[in-house]
Amino acid sequence: MEKVDLKLKNDPFDVKALVRPLSLFFFFSLMNETKSIHYTIKTIEKLKKLKPGSDIGKMMIKIATELYSKSDATEVYITKNVGEFWILPLDLELGPWKEFHKRISKKELISLLWGLVIKVPEDDILFALDISQGTHRYRISSALKELGSNTFLLK
Repeated sequence: MEKVDLKLKNDPFDVKALVRPLSLFFFFSLMNETKSIHYTIKTIEKLKKLKPGSDIGKMMIKIATELYSKSDATEVYITKNVGEFWILPLDLELGPWKEFHKRISKKELISLLWGLVIKVPEDDILFALDISQGTHRYRISSALKELGSNTFLLK
C-alpha cells in the first residue's frame, strides 16, 4: 500500500480528527485491518478534494459509507496480533462481534456504528445516509437486539 501524506495545504479541516472515527468505522465494519487502513486513507483523500465550505462531517459519513457498501466485506477476520497499526486490549473477546457481524445487515451495522459506536450527530447521519430518523432508529434497535442475542445480554 502506498504511503499517503495526511497534511493538507490550506487545511480546511483537521485530518487528525477524522482518522479515529474513520478507522473505527472501517475496522468494525470490515473486520479486516489492512482494508480498514486502506479505506480510511481513501476516504481522507476524497475529503481533501471537496470544495471549501463542504460539511466535512456529513461528507465523511457519506463517502465512508459508500466505500464500505461497495467493498467486498465477505472476508471477515481480526486477529489478536493485528500488527503495528492496531493496539487491541489483551482481554478483548471478538467472538460475539464476529458472530454479530455475520448475522446483521450492512444497513443496520452502518447505523449502529455511526450512531452508537462513533457517536456522530444524528442529523449528520440522517443527511449522509438519506434516511429518516425512524429508519435510522429502527436499524439501531434491530442491531442491538441481534447483538444482545449474540452476547446473551438480551433474550
